[in-house]
Amino acid sequence: MNEDSGSGPSPLDAFLGAHPKRRRRHIAGIVLLAIALLAAVFLAMRFLTGVESPYYFAPAEAGDLTPQVSERGVVRGSRELTIRSRADGTIAQLAVASAGHVERGQELARIDAGALKQLLEADKASLEAAQADLKAMQAVAAQKSEQLARFERVWAKSEGRVPSRNELASARAEAARAAQEQQAAQERLQAARLKLAARRKQMDGTTIRAPFAGFLEAPVVQAGQQVREGSLLFRLTPDNDSLAITVPWANGEPARLKPGTQATVRFDSLPERTWHAKLSRISRDGDGAHAVFVLETPGEDLHPGMEAVLEIALPERHNALLVPDAALQFAPDAPADRSRAQVYLLGEGGTPQRVYVTAGGSDGSRTEIFSGAVKPGDQVIIGMRGASQNRD
Repeated sequence: MNEDSGSGPSPLDAFLGAHPKRRRRHIAGIVLLAIALLAAVFLAMRFLTGVESPYYFAPAEAGDLTPQVSERGVVRGSRELTIRSRADGTIAQLAVASAGHVERGQELARIDAGALKQLLEADKASLEAAQADLKAMQAVAAQKSEQLARFERVWAKSEGRVPSRNELASARAEAARAAQEQQAAQERLQAARLKLAARRKQMDGTTIRAPFAGFLEAPVVQAGQQVREGSLLFRLTPDNDSLAITVPWANGEPARLKPGTQATVRFDSLPERTWHAKLSRISRDGDGAHAVFVLETPGEDLHPGMEAVLEIALPERHNALLVPDAALQFAPDAPADRSRAQVYLLGEGGTPQRVYVTAGGSDGSRTEIFSGAVKPGDQVIIGMRGASQNRD
């Protein structure tokens, strides 16, 4: 009874109408079908994602782009004054050694001009000599004038008989010559006075003072440093002056920038905050073109001399051919000529095919390129699989 019950179908099998062997075959078929489905999905993923290739790809595409340009500059005041040395010498004392606010008349530095002191003493001696020379010339001129006057009186009383005509002419010539020499001595004295005044002014210039109240940038000289007349010592910006940042403009034609162009400004010393600036003008000099951006509401945290990074938005480009920035940075193992912009497509046999392009503006993640060999939809190589592991 038990044997019959053990060898026969179970009540559940009888109820379902299933034979045990047939049920096992049914379960095995389901398992095989699941494995086949997983394999198909895996193969499809490999085909779609390109896992079989050692490279990462991204499509070139046509789209709109607002190029961003990053430039560095230094904050300056619009009415900034450069204070320069008025004498050759040595910085004997630096009264203000760091950036900060100064008052009008405040001492900034002193210059030890030893050679200037010697010149000053020489100028004083020259003035004294000129004064003595003038005094002597005045005495001679007075004597010659008096002699001529006496000759003239005698000539008139004697009705031209005495003195002789030659003696009278000689007296007249000597009086005129003495008067000329007196005038020359007077001019030399005036020149000596002017020279001494200028030298004293130079000596006064050895004590450098602030001509007005404002923010003084950190000095460009140090105590003990030799300076020449005209050397830059300080930059001083008056209080309540507008602040601007001047950056060299080498990114294409300056005409691409229009007055009012906005820029986001960041400072290394204040990394968590941003400011805004507006393009005021494009200036040109011997060094090329410079863009001048005026800071909007700088506040008390900003001051002249701070270094800034400006992110400038250029005019938007429409229907541009765009590739990821990584495509322009990728290069296979063999060194490539990086003097020209280039991207790589996958060539025959799976090898990278280099294509030279002309790179335009970038928004920080995509770059516009110009090339007849790259079309929208083409897959450009942006990296190599396992490159980070290989570098490690």
